[in-house]
Amino acid sequence: MLACPRARALEYFGMSLQDSSRSEATPPASGEVFYRYRDASGRIVIVDSLARVPAAERSSARAIELEPASGWSESWLARDLHWPSFIAGASSVGLTRKLGRVLRAALVLGAVALGVLAYFGWVRRTAGQSSDLLASPGALVEDARARAEQLTQRNREQQRLLKELENVR
Repeated sequence: MLACPRARALEYFGMSLQDSSRSEATPPASGEVFYRYRDASGRIVIVDSLARVPAAERSSARAIELEPASGWSESWLARDLHWPSFIAGASSVGLTRKLGRVLRAALVLGAVALGVLAYFGWVRRTAGQSSDLLASPGALVEDARARAEQLTQRNREQQRLLKELENVR
């Protein structure tokens, strides 16, 4: 019996896989036929050859044919891989191994800074000041100054109108 994960899973469900010729590293090929039968103790046994089924059990053995994997091709990786992300990730892993703690700290600080900029951008979007995803603290200060200037202008205009109304009476 194999000690591979598949054999352990089958054993968990009261089944066994008797295939001494296959290693854990080589999965069965698609289109390959296996045979299933119950042994004397009632356990389900799966073998890779009809010759491995005991003669008394051959009449009740069922053939199991593996279907070819659908949708998988070796070009999948090249076709669906986002290469810029892959290169950035691979280089960051390589750099972190070489530069160690300093680079890790820089990466963490960079991620925190990006998060802060994204938060400031969110604040500006919710206030209706901008549609940018990222914003600096300076942009928030400028927005506040511009808004304060608008309020000051509006207050001056209201004061002017009130003085005109007092002069009319």
